[in-house]
Amino acid sequence: MKNKIKGIWFIGNSGSGKSYVSKIISKKIKNHIIIDGDQVRKFVSKDLTYEKKDRIIQTRRILGFSIICIKQNFFPIISTSFLGKEIAKIAKKNNIKIIEITRNKSFLFKKIKEKKYIVGIDIFLENFSRTKLENDKNFKKKINLFIKNLNF
Repeated sequence: MKNKIKGIWFIGNSGSGKSYVSKIISKKIKNHIIIDGDQVRKFVSKDLTYEKKDRIIQTRRILGFSIICIKQNFFPIISTSFLGKEIAKIAKKNNIKIIEITRNKSFLFKKIKEKKYIVGIDIFLENFSRTKLENDKNFKKKINLFIKNLNF
């Protein structure tokens, strides 16, 4: 029997639909908490830049918050643009399912003009096992099927 999922971590480029799917899934789960990487950066990680080394620190902090939530019987729904292999490994050991939200590149990066340290442009996701969910015209159906197949 599979281990019961205790949290979900969505990763993907800016504009891929991570926040959107987080809100939909949150309606299906009791005792959830949404941990949005942008909000953590705004209120907790003001000391960090967007360089890869700081993104690793940021995701380590988010993982810590998530484990605290799990220990308090909350279900964390996490969303970040970056996740490194080592943090992913620890998340999986804590039964946090990792899902990469993908989207056609023509829908992404519309607001970005000559910025540095952008995931998907000059920082890339590391290679590790994860489920992928494509944001396309059938995205809502895919989300509902995904929810149905989760082992909460």
